[in-house]
Parts: sequence; structure tokens; C-alpha cells
Amino acid sequence: MESRNGAHFLKQSDRIGSLAVSEQVDIGLVRNDPSTNTRDTENVELDFQDGVAYDSKKRIDSVTGQVGMR
Repeated sequence: MESRNGAHFLKQSDRIGSLAVSEQVDIGLVRNDPSTNTRDTENVELDFQDGVAYDSKKRIDSVTGQVGMR
């Protein structure tokens, strides 16, 4: 799955858009293969932000029912 397209659009491809040394990366680990079944994108096991792993289900549960930004 290509992740550079969004980075190119945002003109940020020098620091985001791929997994490489010196780039900022927030990533999720997905169960199964979303390239064969897009519903698999809903099966995120862990997501990493600023180098810290989070339980995706707990993060989603913590904001369920909320609307907008805080």
C-alpha cells in the first residue's frame, strides 16, 4: 500500500510518507490484509504515535460518542 501519495500532496515527502530513518512515523498494525479486503482496516491491533504503542480499541472506546475536536 502506497503511503507517499498523501505526503507528496502535502509537500512533506522529505519527512513523512514512508518508514525510513529520520522520518516522522505514526503507524498502525492491522490484522489480516487490507489490500485484499478493505474492511480489514477496522482491525487495528496497535497504533504507534510519537514512538509509543497504544491499544487501538481502548483509544477508540475513549472517544466513542464524542463529536468534533476538544
